[in-house]
Amino acid sequence: PACTSCRLAPPEFARAVAYAEYDAEVRGMLHLLKFNGARPVASHLLGEYLATAILKLEAQAARELVVIPVPLFAARERSRGFNQSKLLAEAALKCLRKLRCDWKLRIDTKSFARVKDTHALFTMQPHERRKSLRGAFRVTDAEAIRGREVLLIDDIKIGRASCREECRS
Repeated sequence: PACTSCRLAPPEFARAVAYAEYDAEVRGMLHLLKFNGARPVASHLLGEYLATAILKLEAQAARELVVIPVPLFAARERSRGFNQSKLLAEAALKCLRKLRCDWKLRIDTKSFARVKDTHALFTMQPHERRKSLRGAFRVTDAEAIRGREVLLIDDIKIGRASCREECRS
């Protein structure tokens, strides 16, 4: 059953899975990665968490997936020096390729772009996040993803916290 917010404004995706509870420990690891450049956090623990979460989708997912890390605004990625969602996706796929060699997972960082700089979403309420994200992304290569199943990877779940427990879409 979906929560009230998801019933009123259904999400535009088929399935979702969280790779970790966004608690103090995970928040601390993500801050180390994003703001201190501690890349081993992604390539070890968080990448393994994400791989385990992706395996939960295996029964419903296509054998061939286009994996798209949520892009950063270009200026933010230049200042940070990396996209944390891309690092997490690469680490998870490295694990998954060992576990499921028949699953074809391809990272695509060109077909989807962030065209609007948004403020830090984790500080906002759900309705503020939705408003801030309107028009923030654009498909830049529709042919590359047309007719394919896409797995979108983000570092932090930006939906409502209540949906993690209540929504099973």
